[in-house]
Amino acid sequence: MPLKWTVFSFAIFATAAQAGGAWSWLNGELGRNERSQQAIECELMILPQLPVPQGQEHAGFHSGLASSRDAIRWVQVDLGSEHVLDAVFVVPAMLGTAQAYGFPSHFRLDVSNDPLFADSIPLLDHNNESSMLGLAPWQISARQVKARYVRFTATKLAPQPGSSSRFIFCLGELLVFSEGRNVALQGDVLAPNSAETLPLKEIAG
Repeated sequence: MPLKWTVFSFAIFATAAQAGGAWSWLNGELGRNERSQQAIECELMILPQLPVPQGQEHAGFHSGLASSRDAIRWVQVDLGSEHVLDAVFVVPAMLGTAQAYGFPSHFRLDVSNDPLFADSIPLLDHNNESSMLGLAPWQISARQVKARYVRFTATKLAPQPGSSSRFIFCLGELLVFSEGRNVALQGDVLAPNSAETLPLKEIAG
């Protein structure tokens, strides 16, 4: 075989070997990505399903008007008995817009076995003014705590649309999951300062 063909053949084999080494590295990365994706899918499978999106013009619970943004408003659901809680979904109210209607920028979510919440467990204390308050439900882990009562407290109210001196707190739904079941579905609801735009049971699932 002529020398130039021998050199050319050697170059081809060398290039193929280099390519094989590169593909081996890539296959390893793909394998790791696939295992990571499978782990994420397994975690997602054990989470409760997201609640069904609200229909248009769903006002839900309305606290009534307040003259100060710092007025405290809350709504509480009685689950009927103590449950081991998986997660709580907070669904903002909507009134025909792409933004949450009357949803507070600052709020707390607490659970308790005492209806007066003298002794309670905080699940979330949200006070981030810059976060986007859209229509997507908030999913809050309940960390398997045992409780009968769930209370959502608005600590900084939303301005009423078109007004700079009146403030409101609205909530579409409050869903509480235990063992994959919404145990708030038939729960009694307590809410001082309620305007009762819809029956209060509307918010409990």
